[in-house]
Amino acid sequence: MAGNVKEDSPKMAFAAVKKVINDDCLESLNTKKLGELCNSLKLKASGTKSELLQRLLPFKDDPALLDNRVKNISVKYSFTTALSRQEIPPPTAGWKCNTSLFPKISKDVIKTYQSNKRQGMIGQFRKAHRMFSSRRMKTIKVFKNGSQLFVKSSILKSFSSEVTRTATVLFIDNVPKKGFCECAVGKCGLCCHVIVILLQLEHFTTHKKLFLSLTCTEKLQKWHRPNLKKGKEVKANLKAAAHIRLKYFRNAKSARHVNQRTKKKVVARGVSDENSDWLKRDISSMSSQVVDGLSKCRINLSNHFLKTLEKFKIRHSGLYHHLSYKNAYLNRVIQNEHDYTKLNPPANLEQNSKTPSECTSDWLNLRTGVITASKLPSLLGFHGNKEFDSSWFYILNKIDESKCKPKQYRNFQRGNYYEKEALEHFQKLSGKSVYSKILIVT
Repeated sequence: MAGNVKEDSPKMAFAAVKKVINDDCLESLNTKKLGELCNSLKLKASGTKSELLQRLLPFKDDPALLDNRVKNISVKYSFTTALSRQEIPPPTAGWKCNTSLFPKISKDVIKTYQSNKRQGMIGQFRKAHRMFSSRRMKTIKVFKNGSQLFVKSSILKSFSSEVTRTATVLFIDNVPKKGFCECAVGKCGLCCHVIVILLQLEHFTTHKKLFLSLTCTEKLQKWHRPNLKKGKEVKANLKAAAHIRLKYFRNAKSARHVNQRTKKKVVARGVSDENSDWLKRDISSMSSQVVDGLSKCRINLSNHFLKTLEKFKIRHSGLYHHLSYKNAYLNRVIQNEHDYTKLNPPANLEQNSKTPSECTSDWLNLRTGVITASKLPSLLGFHGNKEFDSSWFYILNKIDESKCKPKQYRNFQRGNYYEKEALEHFQKLSGKSVYSKILIVT
């Protein structure tokens, strides 16, 4: 494969190089001219004048050595799998993610295509498989032009989560013929990014699903974690909202950190990659099966878990507090009379014995300066310190939060707009009446 070489000075013709070297004038040349001669012979062109002369003098003493050097430089290496950039259709050609056009290939096809690489084939396939199983592929598109089918994909670099490489493979009759990639060795058409495309197509042929990189909404969010900026000493004692760390999820684990001991055990038992269910898992179907199994279970699972936690004295977990509260509520323990239930109601409630309708001026005035059900999660710290300070400031100063800090989220506005229709539809489906109540804490 012949590539463009970046040079500090233009190449000299080989005939001129031979003439200059054979003449007894090398010592009289300056450093710049000697550098051009070394550059033309693909030698190191940097260094002092004495160092450049040491590299060129052997060719003057042995003319046959100079002829062999020129012959080797003139040879242009080419690969049968190399796809030139000019052959690839432009981005405006109509690339589509049409799965019906995907070529159907097998592992034997990948092995045959990769056999054009003489050395390093096994290591290259291993790296490509790690990239594929780590979900490094972002997009995949196809373009059909007669008997030619081009498959293009954007693949993340193996050590970066932002920079992508664009790789393209040319198929003729469902057989990969040539490839091109923007990486350093992509001109040969045999880089690991091209192999990732073939692995993706083989996976789609087998499982009828694409194994692409996860979007931001599919990943475990980290917005609840404290933001520690560099250069500032911030001591945050906030606890994460998710008590289960990401590294404990098996499917979220990168394929780079596969336990070698477990891998050896699996190989020793004779379990091959074809029999492995690592890439065949359907989480939605598995969760639906668990829900169906729990619905068919006759025992009360909540009481079972609560008794088990009490038996082993595990009373500091959130699950125990949730189940104990639920159990106490069902047993009417919470509904017993307490002192705070005997207090007189607020004066504004006595005057307005009839509850005003929602979203009216009277309804908004009634909510100003008091703790309502919608503000309670923020005051309990569920939404962070910022929301707590904001909600408590409006309550303490008796300010209408809807005027100073209106919620302009689209989902919030859409919920207010369709709330009445949703309640009417629910009443038709369930046959039950819905009553709106106002919870106010003073």
